[in-house]
Amino acid sequence: MVKHLLKFYTLILVFSMILVFIGFITIGQSEPVKTVQNYCENNSEINKITGKINHYGILRNVSSQWNSETGSSELSLVFVSENGTFNVSSKLEKENVEWKVKKLELKDKNTGANTVYN
Repeated sequence: MVKHLLKFYTLILVFSMILVFIGFITIGQSEPVKTVQNYCENNSEINKITGKINHYGILRNVSSQWNSETGSSELSLVFVSENGTFNVSSKLEKENVEWKVKKLELKDKNTGANTVYN
């Protein structure tokens, strides 16, 4: 009986890992996510607050709808930088095949300080 439970548990664990991997590949590497990452890395005002971004953590929330020319997306992600860990909430719009960040809120997880960029 225990042997069957261990097999079942292992199967569920492997299946869950496959789902996470598929989600990372499809959503984590999407155009809206890359646009927000580039915006954070290249915005001098954000860099003054965060320092150099070391790596990105998990996507916390993603809501996107788009086609080849237009669309909208709201997403939240976490990144770790020289000056701490930050939550980013953003709203994007796709116009003429190009994604633009319309609003970005940066929250320092250590101090709770919020900064909004439009």
